[in-house]
Amino acid sequence: MTTRLAMLPFVILAACADSTLIRTEPPGAAIYVRKNFVCLSPCEYTAPRSEFSPHTPIRIEKTGYQPIETELKSKIMPSRIVGGVFTLGIVPIFKRPYTYYSHQEYALSPITVAAAPVAPVQPEQRGTGEGSIQQSRPQDFAERLRKAQDLYDKGLISDQEYKRARNQILNDF
Repeated sequence: MTTRLAMLPFVILAACADSTLIRTEPPGAAIYVRKNFVCLSPCEYTAPRSEFSPHTPIRIEKTGYQPIETELKSKIMPSRIVGGVFTLGIVPIFKRPYTYYSHQEYALSPITVAAAPVAPVQPEQRGTGEGSIQQSRPQDFAERLRKAQDLYDKGLISDQEYKRARNQILNDF
């Protein structure tokens, strides 16, 4: 009997959090729970009892992929309900009947930039003299987009600067 009483604090402490393993394809996506960064995938998210909710909002972001906004999947645990009945309501004090699924997987979709049709250049528009404006080839635009993405991936420019540069390149196209 005294052994059971001695183990009671450990059972209570173990019952204070729910966790789930979050995986993404591709890995390395930033995981935000309730708008707060928690980890890079794959990772285990543990919700303290005070913050657990069956409707926990989550946002997943990775450069070059469309963000995902959803909720962590949760389920009802029949064993917790049965435990609550047999312990005369003591188990639900420490553990709610809901828990997260043991693992959750999300597939990110790449952002695709549709190529705009190139207008044909009329012979009279072609520059031949000094100081005339030459039409850029499509490869130049692709290279400029790659350079902007590379600067952003290396953290040398902010998200806002990257978007501004990308929009300028696309507008020039």
